[in-house]
Amino acid sequence: MRKAMVCGPTTPLRWTLIASLATGVLAGCSSSGPAHETSSSPAPVTTSAAPATTPAPTSSSPSPSPKPKSSAPLSRFEADPGVRVLRAWARRAAQTIDNGHYTSAELRALLTPAVAAEMKQTLGTEVGLHYPGPAPFTPLRVAVTSPTSRKIDICLVSDGFSQNKTTHKPAKPLRVVPVSTRETLSGGRWRISQLFSSTAFSCARVKVPMPSW
Repeated sequence: MRKAMVCGPTTPLRWTLIASLATGVLAGCSSSGPAHETSSSPAPVTTSAAPATTPAPTSSSPSPSPKPKSSAPLSRFEADPGVRVLRAWARRAAQTIDNGHYTSAELRALLTPAVAAEMKQTLGTEVGLHYPGPAPFTPLRVAVTSPTSRKIDICLVSDGFSQNKTTHKPAKPLRVVPVSTRETLSGGRWRISQLFSSTAFSCARVKVPMPSW
């Protein structure tokens, strides 16, 4: 991987706008050296086998118990600290929006100052909608650029997950977009230092899990 300098922001990245991620950028400024990728292939898509056919319960049969939510990891990269901070951001962003705000102290703690300063542009257009769970994404690749930095490519659900508060129907049709991210170990904790669109990979065939709370 060639050495590159990436600076931003140029155009704010938004949630509904991640629909316009082809031109959007939300970033701080950082440089990266040669990367050691933990994987260069897309994360496998988990598919569920069709359930076996079972006889319909009779009137005397007990009602089936609700199925517990799957505890399977959302990807093979979930133990990586960069992915962990992205998951924390996805949860906190959804909770912040559900509370009627675009930022909070807890959300800012997960971001570098440059990224935190863009939260109004990033999340403001989603305020007023309902998130039934964390903002969904699937990490495809994790590159360890140094002991204190990561480069992570993700497929992010930009539209089709957040809901109208009254109808609880998706506010927009489903759309999944490619996003490159940077994570940095700063002040003893991992923070998101960049989010920007990418044309280097496609999310067209990636199925992103969308778990609810």
